[in-house]
Amino acid sequence: MCDYRVISRGDYGIGLNETRVGLIIPPVLQNAMARLVGPRLAEHMIVAGSIINPEDALKTGLVDALDTGFEATIQNAVQWCEELLSLPSHAMLGNRANARAHFKQEFASHTDESIASFVETWFSDETQAVMKALVTQLKSKSR
Repeated sequence: MCDYRVISRGDYGIGLNETRVGLIIPPVLQNAMARLVGPRLAEHMIVAGSIINPEDALKTGLVDALDTGFEATIQNAVQWCEELLSLPSHAMLGNRANARAHFKQEFASHTDESIASFVETWFSDETQAVMKALVTQLKSKSR
């Protein structure tokens, strides 16, 4: 949902792993992923809960830029923001709002029932067990 996504090179990944922990990704987020990487790749990534490395994230369009390290990544993001903010604000903000209007409509279409269903699934015993196992696995890798 970000305007600009920049990532550092490294031994880690990015993606939507909700399927792996037992969650159904809301349509608005599925559509956001499809907007970035295309509908077919988004479907494959979402259904499999794929996490991809930074290089592949750049190739697929999941991120906009790839930098060498944390400091360069921060500098890249700040520079992009400064360039955007140097534009005539009325035009930039108006065009940004128009380009993202569909997201506003999609978020508005969520009902209390659909939100409650997502929260219920999030706190279900099955989902919590999977997430705890993943956290344990990640902790063991970091040692």
